[in-house]
This record gives sequence, structure tokens and C-alpha cells, in this order.
Amino acid sequence: MLALLALLLAASPAELRRSAAPGLAAIRPEAIAAHVRFLADDLLEGRRSGERGHGIAERYVAAQLEALGLRPGGDRQGWLQEVRLRELRADPARSSLSIDGGPALRPFEDYLPGADATRTEVDIEAPLVFVGYGIQAPELGYDDTAGVDVAGKVAVWLQGAPGEPFPTLAKAVYTDSAVKWAALARRGALGVISLLTPERLQIQPFDRAARGARRGTVVSAEASSMPAVVGVPPQLADALLGKAKTSLADQLERARQGKLRAFDLEARARVRLVSTAREIVSHNVLGLLAATEPGAEEFVAISAHLDHLGVGDAVGGDSIYNGAVDNATGIAEMLEIARALAAQPHRKRAVLFLAVTGEELGLHGSAHFTRHPTVPLRSIVANLNLDQLSPMWMPHDVVLRGAEQSTLESHVRAAAAAAGLTVSPDPVPEQTFFVRSDQYNFARNGIPAACLWQGFRDERGGTANEATFRRWRATRYHQPSDDLEQPLDWAAAAAWARFEFLVALSVVEAESRPAWKADDFFTKFLATHR
Repeated sequence: MLALLALLLAASPAELRRSAAPGLAAIRPEAIAAHVRFLADDLLEGRRSGERGHGIAERYVAAQLEALGLRPGGDRQGWLQEVRLRELRADPARSSLSIDGGPALRPFEDYLPGADATRTEVDIEAPLVFVGYGIQAPELGYDDTAGVDVAGKVAVWLQGAPGEPFPTLAKAVYTDSAVKWAALARRGALGVISLLTPERLQIQPFDRAARGARRGTVVSAEASSMPAVVGVPPQLADALLGKAKTSLADQLERARQGKLRAFDLEARARVRLVSTAREIVSHNVLGLLAATEPGAEEFVAISAHLDHLGVGDAVGGDSIYNGAVDNATGIAEMLEIARALAAQPHRKRAVLFLAVTGEELGLHGSAHFTRHPTVPLRSIVANLNLDQLSPMWMPHDVVLRGAEQSTLESHVRAAAAAAGLTVSPDPVPEQTFFVRSDQYNFARNGIPAACLWQGFRDERGGTANEATFRRWRATRYHQPSDDLEQPLDWAAAAAWARFEFLVALSVVEAESRPAWKADDFFTKFLATHR
């Protein structure tokens, strides 16, 4: 009934396109290209949070929003919202992992070291307990820890989440280590050894993860203590599980059969993590586009992350990780959507634009905003997040990626029809994208949210663009080659920006605010995890 009501309240595709004419005409492919060329230039040194290049990018975005006639939405009536972070880098000479008093394993080579948010030195020696995926999901009647006591022990879990009984969104949410750890910490666990599975290593190979780990773990300056987490590859996972005469492959097969069981490993681990700490100060950039109706008190939040990875290990002689697709394109399209909405003669709701920092370091900018909102959180009716768009082919379909969990779906479907796009299921659910970008922090605070994504459909109805996507992920994602040398289709980027604008306009003008669907997983998750 709720979904039907939302469908009736959303504008028809024809009405939406007709009312959107001024905004659609305002979106320019050449402007998107210009924004991306500046933000992804070597001058900005990869826009790492807290570094000089990110500061330049902050001022660029603020200037663009001001030029469009928006009002500042940050701290102290300015454009910026300060975000304080803490970077902890493991000292490989003083950090180690050993099992049953055996030889010390080498950080970054044998395993991935983590860090504690509040301590630069952690030394734990404790028994090990295998806890499956480490998931406690009461809303699904699922508990990996049933039958074991984790208090005073180091939990050994499988990275990720199982298939059954987990639908796609539930699997994405429970892949989040923070969700798993919070439940284990309440039961007294001391730390975690995460077994990196072949499925997850296909998404992020060990060597790439090790490069990221060398650059440190970044936490909010407000963070409380977090566990001593280390990640171990399959060969070490087999050595650990061999203590109980089993293997990683055995446990993954048991997971596929729904037969995972927790058990004590009859082994002990010593985890020593020594790190150096550095304070980071960065900023979100926030702009407000007022409603045209007097007394309007609701907002639609449109976000995109401004940061990327900065300067790092050289690949092919290039050490600047420019982040052209990830996520200069998202910022560029956000700015053009702001232009389009500003061109509309009527807006029932106001719009809050957020260029957030710290996404690549752990979704920190959006998390900070939801902890310290500059407008009341309850006044934000929805979040549309723009991340890692694909301006490599003309869009023919859209993947909902979060919108299906709420009545946002009706707005997306109306906009898709108005733009001549079809709606497709997520072709890569194993990527768990919903929890990997900033919409997740809005959703966790009860705000219907989505990060819509361009599907693989081509002009003939096939999926030829899948090969382009997978090639890009394998060769350019989080690499220096995500730069201005790659082929990018600015007309395709503008077409996608027009579609996202149509979604935003539909929500801005709707009679009722979006709501979570009553039988949806996320509704149940929020009820049991607040």
C-alpha cells in the first residue's frame, strides 16, 4: 500500500519531463568536462583529505556553489564544515602476529595490520575462537556466534557475509566490519583476525590492500576504542583453521550449505600493533539552495565525495592518484545538478549539497555530518549520493542500489521513464556498493538513501559495457591511471546528470516525503541496531 501510494504521488514521467525543462537545458557536457579537468589535474595532487590539493578542491567547489547563488551551509554560516581525523600507521618493525608462540609474521607481507583508534600500542595474547562470518542478525534469525563464548578471546571471522538467508542489501550491510565488531565487542571479544576470502580478494587483491594499509588506518578524532583487527590471506587462514583440522575451503563450503558453526580453535594468538599517530584536519563543503515556497522546512540532500587517494606508490612512473572517475565526475555532476535545480522556477523543498571529505578513508565526512548536522537530520527527507559514475558509455539503464528499499524507488522509476532508461537489477551485487559510499551513513540514520548507478545495457539491449567496467576496475580503479588520459564521454556524463536531476526534482516536488518500505530489511535492521 505504501509503495502504491508513493507511485501515485510521484509525478508521471511526462509531467516530470515537462516541468523539468529549464533544469534539463541548464546541464552542459562541457561544464562537466571542465570541472573534472580541474579537479583531476596533477595540480591537486590526488585530493587526499587534509592535504593541500583537497584544500584547493574545497575552495573550488565553494566558489562554484556561490556563483550559482546558493547560500553557505557549513559551520558558522560558512561554506566549510571542519572534520578532524586521526591517521594511525603501523610500525612494521614493532608490530607482529604470532600463533601459539610460533615465528612472528611480517606486517604488509604476511598479513594486514590494523590499529586502535585511541591507543598507539596494543598487545593482546588470547585464545582464538572461530565465529563464521561473525554476524549477529536478529532481524534475520541468524547468529554466527551461537554456542560459543567470545569474551576475552580473539574472534576469527570470514570476511564478507554469506548468501542465504541474506538478501543483497543485508549481505552488503553485514559485510561492514564495524557492524560485526560492535556486536562482538558487546560480548567481550578483544580483537579480530579476518580471513580474507577468494571472493573478497577478487574485489581487492592482497597487494593492493597492503599498499592501502601501509598508508595507515584513518579514524574520526571522536572515535572510541576499536579492536585490534588484522587481515590474513587464504594460506594463513588454512594454517589457523588447520588447528581444528579444517580449512578455509571447508568452511566456505559449509557456509554455502548453511552449516557454519562456531568453535574454539584450541590455539592462541599474540597480536602486537604499534603505530604512529597524525592528526588530520579536512572539510566538507556545504551549500543550500532555498525552496521557493515560504516556510518550507524540508531538505533533499545531494552528496558526492571530493577526496581521493593523494600521492602514493608509483605505478608506471606515476605517483599521483588523480581520481578522475572516482570521484571528480560525481562532484562535477553534483555542480551541474545544482545549476539545474537553481534554474527551476519552483522548488517545494530546499536542497542541501554536500561535497564530503574522507570517503576513501572510511566514509568519515558523511559520518561527521550525520553526527553534527548543520540542518536538523529529521528535516532531510532523502539522500541521493553520486559516486564513481561511468562516463565511458551512454546510459541505457539504471541500477537502483538502495532506492528499492524505500519509496524513493517510485521517483527513480518515474525519472528513468522520463529519461528513456530501463531499470535493471544490480549486475555486481558481490561488490556491496551500498555500504561503500556516503549514502550508507544517511541510511544508518534513518534517511532513505540511494547511490544510483549506470547499468551495463548497450544500445542493442545487450550488456557489452560489462567488459568495459571490469577492465576499468582491474586497471584504473584506485590507480594513478584513473586520470585525464583515459577516454571519457562527456555527453554520456551529461545524460546521466540529467537523469539524476530528474530524480532529485521528483523528490523535491513530491507531496509526501520518501519512507522506508515496511517489510524491507533496512527497516528491520534500524529497529535492532540503534
